[in-house]
Amino acid sequence: MPTSKWFCAQFFFVLLTANSLLAANLFQQQAQDAVPQEQESFSPRQHILDDAFDFSSEPVLPSIDAPSPESVQAAIDRGVEYILENQNSDGSWGTPDAQRPFQIYAPIPGAHDAFRSAVTALCISALIETTSTNERSLSAIAKGENWLTENISHVKRATGDAIYNVWSHAYSIQAFVRLHQRAEGNAQRQAELKTLIEKQMEMLDNYESVDGGWGYYDFRYQARKPTSSSTSFVNATVLISLWEAKQIGIDADAKT
Repeated sequence: MPTSKWFCAQFFFVLLTANSLLAANLFQQQAQDAVPQEQESFSPRQHILDDAFDFSSEPVLPSIDAPSPESVQAAIDRGVEYILENQNSDGSWGTPDAQRPFQIYAPIPGAHDAFRSAVTALCISALIETTSTNERSLSAIAKGENWLTENISHVKRATGDAIYNVWSHAYSIQAFVRLHQRAEGNAQRQAELKTLIEKQMEMLDNYESVDGGWGYYDFRYQARKPTSSSTSFVNATVLISLWEAKQIGIDADAKT
């Protein structure tokens, strides 16, 4: 187990795979045969970056072939296989093993707890999105659900300046929403999942920056209420999570 305060890239690789699966599912739904278009004649704007500040005419975008549904499905299958092969024995995803130990600032153990929970939540969501009935996928979802349910309450702010836990709270809401939908007919489990979601919303409220959004660093005053500026892509993640929670009947208006 490494003792360095610098984090490795493996968390992010699993996270990227899970996010890619979610995106691939969207592409699969929208994929259709590309309609050939007549090529326009050459002009100085044929290559967009020839003069990036020339706005005298519209740029001519390159002509590409859209991916086929089969190729999208093949990409999804590869992503699912990667996620299944890299699930930890306890049901979580992610590892602190250092391949590139100076990848990112990550105080231990808080940063590791945050990223492991966030990555696990993303992998659960990705596997659910594939709607697979494969026994391995269903087993992985169940193991991931058990781990996240038991461990999400342990996630806290790592240090005064590292607030990676906001990713855990946001992504776990999305995972719990999907698990809530899968638990249709099981009123007790749905109630438990709603309680978990509401707790994560409370944590997001606690770690909201003073400007009204969310960020993952506070290099200013490291106050109890984060004082650094919020970050656009963290805000987007949180707002999507809160919107999804609202779709299953949870009052999220006060948080948005």
